[in-house]
Amino acid sequence: MRAIDSAVNFSKAYNCKLTIFWIRDRGMNCDFNRIWKPVSFIKEATGRISGFFFYLQRRFVFIRWVLKILERWRILRVFVDEYKGKDEMLYSYVKSASGDIRYWFLVIMTCEDFFPGQSFRSDLFQLQPEIAERVKQETEGFDENTIGVHIRRSDHIHSIEHSPLELFEEYMLNELSNCPEAKFYIASDDEAVKEHFKQNPQWKSKVIFSEGCLLRDSQEGILQAVTEFYALSRTRKILGSYWSTFSELASRIGYLNLMVVKNELRGLTEKE
Repeated sequence: MRAIDSAVNFSKAYNCKLTIFWIRDRGMNCDFNRIWKPVSFIKEATGRISGFFFYLQRRFVFIRWVLKILERWRILRVFVDEYKGKDEMLYSYVKSASGDIRYWFLVIMTCEDFFPGQSFRSDLFQLQPEIAERVKQETEGFDENTIGVHIRRSDHIHSIEHSPLELFEEYMLNELSNCPEAKFYIASDDEAVKEHFKQNPQWKSKVIFSEGCLLRDSQEGILQAVTEFYALSRTRKILGSYWSTFSELASRIGYLNLMVVKNELRGLTEKE
């Protein structure tokens, strides 16, 4: 979603023709049109396309040599973000120091926001009626005092280390001291986290749980994640995990305050 937002912002800023290929992979195993209503410049693609550009650039010596020539002539640039940290700034590929477009054709494969605008283009992401109904059912128990809590676990080392469960509870208790009517919508990819709150008498009457498949490599797991994402965006504010774009983007979609739990400071950082 962030990459699409950036691509649209970039194409408008530099008056470029834009085509986006939505690629299904283990991290996002669901078609765009299964979740959102079709957008004319977003095309469904298989995982082979992503592999194609990767191997073009990184595996075949001859093709890589040809691409280098095309790059030197300012005809084509292929950038593949391997999600291992950027050694080179993507901005240097999409524009020169003077702001001019550097290549006739630019292929960018990334899930990062590389050209963010002042506000997120949520209008690009209109939910399909079936998904909108799922979100409606998920949020039926919400009221004006419902606070979203996103506890990222799974294999996310940064969130586990810097956003421990006890710190979430500490802040939730603080919220209750300020507003005894507060309730908490718990969204998490870890069943053990949900079970912790279910079994704790202190929280039993104060929490609302998301249910459903949690596997990211399945379509149902992705649809459930989308449902929880939009449910978080409809709370009063969000208590989110450190290093989690899920929490951040949900707050941007819903125009909410995001409170990011950070163990380093033994406190919270607030983002408007």
